[in-house]
Amino acid sequence: MLRVPSSTVVTSVVVALLAVACAAPGGSGSPATEPEAQLGSTLECPWDESDPGMRTFIVSGQSNMVAAGGIPETFPAAYRAGTDRLQMFDGGTWKRLGIPASGKWGPEIAFAWTMHAACPDSDIGFIKYAVGGTSIDLWVPGALHGSTLESKITAAWQARPGLSFEGFLFQQGGADMHTRERAESWGDDYLSIVDYLRGTPQVPDDMPFLHGTYRTGSIPDDLTGLDPDSIPSPAPDRPFAVHVSVEQWNVQAERPGVHAVVHRDLPVLGDGIHWTPDGIRAAGRNFADAFVNEAS
Repeated sequence: MLRVPSSTVVTSVVVALLAVACAAPGGSGSPATEPEAQLGSTLECPWDESDPGMRTFIVSGQSNMVAAGGIPETFPAAYRAGTDRLQMFDGGTWKRLGIPASGKWGPEIAFAWTMHAACPDSDIGFIKYAVGGTSIDLWVPGALHGSTLESKITAAWQARPGLSFEGFLFQQGGADMHTRERAESWGDDYLSIVDYLRGTPQVPDDMPFLHGTYRTGSIPDDLTGLDPDSIPSPAPDRPFAVHVSVEQWNVQAERPGVHAVVHRDLPVLGDGIHWTPDGIRAAGRNFADAFVNEAS
């Protein structure tokens, strides 16, 4: 089974959150002072930087990938200025990575700047399509959002032929925690997305898939063999939260190159669901750490 070691992720989160405390969101410091640069400097670039192509990531999911707490005012000034090395496909064109048309910035920003610190001589691109409150059955091949995502991927590739797809970042599951049926079918639905995208002509058949999975309190990182009915849900309004988490953990055993990225106790807004700006950035760093150390 392919897993993200809990020690690696938890250590990265602790270090990152301490660094965030020293770098105020929205500040005017240089990228080198941000926690993403501090983490990225410890990571080895996973590809050959002499390759002139654009290393591209697909980003998808629901509200914590959108992300609800990523308002422009909390965006670091250095990241607002951007760099030509980081690009996003937005509004039908490739442009500098920054605040997209949605007006929200998500974990892909921290992921991008972490990867930029690790691979400063590489062009890195992002194709993002995320919609809040959506169940995974809307993301499977042929479904509403799955079809829209596929169309956006195709359009981005046509706008810049020759880009290489390096990975898929997925943050979703909250909407499937309300019923047992939806929770217990999460793994099969996710694998249908993995298999379909890996079967498209532009995408490598071994492209890594990384999906975030929540952890709070005493729930362990490693859920192998856990009976989800043996642990009360940490969210009373989402009675099958643990069931989704178990699916997200166990799905790693079903396909090579599929990785669960544990997000433990990230800070949330007053609604108790959506990450704060610091939480969003910590999630992005978690994805980068896992991509370099486990998926590459």
